Amino acid sequence: MMSNLINILAKIESLKAALADLEPMAKNDAERLWRKFRLEWNYNSNHIEGNTLTYTETALYLDRGKTTGDHNIREYEEMSAHNLAVEMVKEWAIEGSRPLTQADVCHLNRIILVKPFWKNTVLLNGEVGSRRQIIPGEFKTHPNHVLLENGEIFKYAEPEEVQQKMQELLDWYRGEAADLPPLVVTAILHYRLVRIHPFDDGNGRVCRLLLNYHLLKNDYPPVIIKTADKKNYLTALQKADAGDEESFVVYVGEQLVWSLELAIAAGKGESIEEKDDWMKKVSLLKKKVEAKKKTEEKSEEDKIAVTENWIKHNFPLIIDKFETTFQPFKEMYKESKFTISVRSNVNNNKVIDFFPKDFMEKISIGLKEKKVGKQIYFVYKFSEFIQYTYQTLNYNATINISFRNNRVLISTALNNWDEIDKSIYENLTSEDLEIINQLGQILFQKIDDFVSKLS
Repeated sequence: MMSNLINILAKIESLKAALADLEPMAKNDAERLWRKFRLEWNYNSNHIEGNTLTYTETALYLDRGKTTGDHNIREYEEMSAHNLAVEMVKEWAIEGSRPLTQADVCHLNRIILVKPFWKNTVLLNGEVGSRRQIIPGEFKTHPNHVLLENGEIFKYAEPEEVQQKMQELLDWYRGEAADLPPLVVTAILHYRLVRIHPFDDGNGRVCRLLLNYHLLKNDYPPVIIKTADKKNYLTALQKADAGDEESFVVYVGEQLVWSLELAIAAGKGESIEEKDDWMKKVSLLKKKVEAKKKTEEKSEEDKIAVTENWIKHNFPLIIDKFETTFQPFKEMYKESKFTISVRSNVNNNKVIDFFPKDFMEKISIGLKEKKVGKQIYFVYKFSEFIQYTYQTLNYNATINISFRNNRVLISTALNNWDEIDKSIYENLTSEDLEIINQLGQILFQKIDDFVSKLS
């Protein structure tokens, strides 16, 4: 077996040297290579764990934020979160000398699991047990041993052992591992973390993130454990369980060869499309053609539920941003009013104003009874500037939110601000909320100019 390891290490170093000869890689080649790795990594690592987004749906979502098919919103959230973790691991690797800590490992788990959720436990006799809340980023509080097909119980670390075993693993990684080839280190790091199984959920994805963290840190491309090769992946892990860690190292090395050869092709300006990629693209084209039909086939109740879910998550963020941004101006005006306006579907398109709290309480009823339209305005109105009552300096800070075919469009009346276009399965970011901050800047400038002219 040792000869297999020696051979794979030699092949990897030869390919790495060939890749180094192609550096620096042309910018467009480096970008298309990373897009390929990012797609493969996100799709395969999530799919192995049960995410049902297809390869083409994953590509469409990551590249354009487009959603297709009938999937639970959590699957899109998990894909976005895992992509964020991939980019974070890449940044850590670029930093090079930063130490890897238990807090880092917990942070990765916290990112990929998105938010707390409830999960049915599975007893060792195969029966479904009680429901347990999964807290992202926290070490397990209950055993997560598994029952093998042969009837034996495979034991991971006990909950009370996790912290010590994690520290021992990281001490090994920062010490003894420094003298070993990167392939050996990254494979053993992955395997030993699997054996600890420190979290209630997300262990496999975290293991593969750290596998690639060490490779990227040492200037290797990431390894992709493909969902189509899951059986061989698990077999290699089982051999390591039986004491043959070298088999798993060799398995990871074989996947690294694929990544290096792909990177070399990109560096030469060659195609990095796999033989069946055109078939994947045909599938993507088919999804695009069918997307509109699928949207139309969804029940009205489903569409309302998705819209309501987006509103409940994101509107409090918008409301809070408005309040924070415009609070300092309230004392400068005799009157200020913050409302959310919608057009009525049952009263000749009459505009109905709600105060934010009332709106959040009534929106569910309004959507379900089809009393409100899919266009909503946030308006912070200021009137009667207090210092110069004989002059008018009224101001309406307004954003418009429209819901159209699984998209959320956000805009203002300002000509210099592009419309924000997001999937309804994608939540607002702090960058998106800067649209409100810009409205505040405009009011500040208006007042500043006004006072300067009159003083």
